[in-house]
Amino acid sequence: MDLAALIHEENPTVQVVFVTAHRDYAIQAFELETTDYLLKPVLKERLNKTINRIHERLEEEHLSESMDHSTLPSLEIRCFKQLSLSFNGEPVLWKSAKIKELFAFFLMHLDTPIHRDLLIDKLWENHDYKKAKIHLHTCISYIRKMLESFHPNHTLSFAGQHYTLHLEQAWCDAVVFEHMPTVVSSKNIDTIERNILLYNGEYLEEEGYEWARVKANELSGKFISTLYSLADYYEQEHLDTKYITVLQKILQFNPYSESAVVRLMKVYIRLGMRADALHLYESFKQSLCEDLGIFPEKETSQIYTLLKQGDL
Repeated sequence: MDLAALIHEENPTVQVVFVTAHRDYAIQAFELETTDYLLKPVLKERLNKTINRIHERLEEEHLSESMDHSTLPSLEIRCFKQLSLSFNGEPVLWKSAKIKELFAFFLMHLDTPIHRDLLIDKLWENHDYKKAKIHLHTCISYIRKMLESFHPNHTLSFAGQHYTLHLEQAWCDAVVFEHMPTVVSSKNIDTIERNILLYNGEYLEEEGYEWARVKANELSGKFISTLYSLADYYEQEHLDTKYITVLQKILQFNPYSESAVVRLMKVYIRLGMRADALHLYESFKQSLCEDLGIFPEKETSQIYTLLKQGDL
């Protein structure tokens, strides 16, 4: 473990694979971002999957190195947890909170016409219509100038009482995440593993925009369902370390998911991590009782009882 950490400090691109009879260090190994963790005796089929994973990562690195970085979008937009913009690596400062909110609203409806009155109703509710209209035009003017300074093809057009935001060259974490495949396979597993990391909090969570709640719920649902799909894939491919990690991630965002608890307990038991399984159940039961006033399902409790008695 220490050697793997030192190797990655020296050169993060080096791929490390553990081949060992020790099950207990699988989680720590994955936290070090090692390529794989093989348990002895190693089956040929399982070894081939590791080799294929190494080749795929090498191809990704080669592709990344060969890319012309001058063609990459210079405007980067992040929407998970909070809204932030950066241009050529420098953060973009907002002149006012209302300008930021208006841009966020346009971004949520990217390339979709939005009626002027809808903008006023959502962002200037309970304001005098004429004054709200003036505020809207002032914010629109600022956003247009800001976008034009980034790229000439970034536009905020107006036609038939509707505004439309168009971004010619920009990268947005929410857009990438939204277009991520939902069915996990060996062909897209690397893409999904990479894009799932973009979700580090709810959509515009810290901004407090009520109008963004529906979108936030949609993306949150996709995040959880994708994690379950990853769990199914890892279980099927016998990738125990990744299977454990994704189940733990599900519980991090949804601590009351009993199905994730049951699956995690079972894999802990299978790997001989009995103490971890017992602790997981006890913590889960305590959270359910204290927070929701309910108890775990009968199946979950039976697993715990059998484990406690030494029958599992």
